[in-house]
Amino acid sequence: MQDDSIKEFVIQLLVHLDILIVPKALTISSTCVYLVPCMIKTPRPDFNNLQHHVERTICLEYALAQNSIPSALAYKVIGAAIINWPLKEENGKPCLYHKAAVMNVSEDDELSIWLEDNRVMVSLTNQKSLLSISPDVAASIQECLTKNIESSLLFYFNSFGKKIKPTKVSELYTLVLGVPCGTGVCFKSVEEVNEADYWTCDKEKKHETKYLLYWIFDKSQKTCAFECKGLSYSELRTEPSDKHLVRLGGQIGIKSFQELYLQLGMTTRQWENTLDMYGRHSREGIMVMALVKWKDSKLSDLEDPSLKDLANALEKVNLDNHVICQVFREETKLLDIADFALQQTPSDGVLKELSYKVGNCALQLGIELGVSFDEIENSLFKFPKDLPGLIEDVLMKWKATSKIKTFHSLMLALKRVHGRGVNYLQKMSK
Repeated sequence: MQDDSIKEFVIQLLVHLDILIVPKALTISSTCVYLVPCMIKTPRPDFNNLQHHVERTICLEYALAQNSIPSALAYKVIGAAIINWPLKEENGKPCLYHKAAVMNVSEDDELSIWLEDNRVMVSLTNQKSLLSISPDVAASIQECLTKNIESSLLFYFNSFGKKIKPTKVSELYTLVLGVPCGTGVCFKSVEEVNEADYWTCDKEKKHETKYLLYWIFDKSQKTCAFECKGLSYSELRTEPSDKHLVRLGGQIGIKSFQELYLQLGMTTRQWENTLDMYGRHSREGIMVMALVKWKDSKLSDLEDPSLKDLANALEKVNLDNHVICQVFREETKLLDIADFALQQTPSDGVLKELSYKVGNCALQLGIELGVSFDEIENSLFKFPKDLPGLIEDVLMKWKATSKIKTFHSLMLALKRVHGRGVNYLQKMSK
């Protein structure tokens, strides 16, 4: 007992002296995870040069009123992000650098945070395109960082006897939004970005503001806002991913879907064959597999399936084509319970037990987790009448191939497809 008291005293002393850093979203009593700034010496790569990611990246900058950012404050901010999103690994080593870090937000989204002088720099890059960045994810990142920068600044000002009201903390920094431009980044204030669809920078380049508004997106809105213009012509030419098809199918009733399917150029017989083949699965699963079959059919005919095809079909059957906008939305409520424990990988035993709890959503869950359609079909042939076995097989394939095989990412996917087992996973992570 005495040893524990001494240990606790030493830890609190080291934290007070900023030798150990508690990630800002945690408290000393709730964590056994600390950052040790003096041990993080790896120089960061050149994050400022984003010219190879121009069409896939949006940026954010916090300019603090003080001239430089103490290392302790820097690692409190970085630590808060690491709680929510796991560090990216390269060659088996985490991408944690001196006053910088790179995290995997999803299979396709990468978040970089670095600090220079009095600035906190942030970039969010999607592997495919700007369109594939979720506004919910971007807004969640901004809200997380803003909250923790403000609480860190409040802590430091109060610690040094400079009393400041919480309502005045926002006056200690300036937030600007940016896009990569050449070897640098062009920034605009939130107010300026809200005023126009485009702006021309000092380098005479025209920049679109649409994706920058993702940083301040209102996540509480369940449908498109009144002023939403839908996807642009160039965006509608994009090929839908299997995940987009999962989310589209989840928004349409089975009766309306049959009519939609025919408007996509498929036949009644093809629809009946799909019903016969996947009839044991949920309605959502059947619709997902039907849409994937449509996509494969287009590719087999050497045609390019596009979001435009889906939008036209929706319009013909009098369904709101804004449902296509919704396929880019994400579930972010679970970010509120972010914890280092949830970034662990579930054991095989946990996944086996979970397979009996999930419910009939194996097809859409597998695709939402990033398992390929071919792998899911392979699992279907292996377990045609064994739902728990099918789900377990899909989960094991996810665990074997995913970059983010965490409790948290699995919980997010289950929430998205209305599967059960989220509470079970949270309990098993502790």
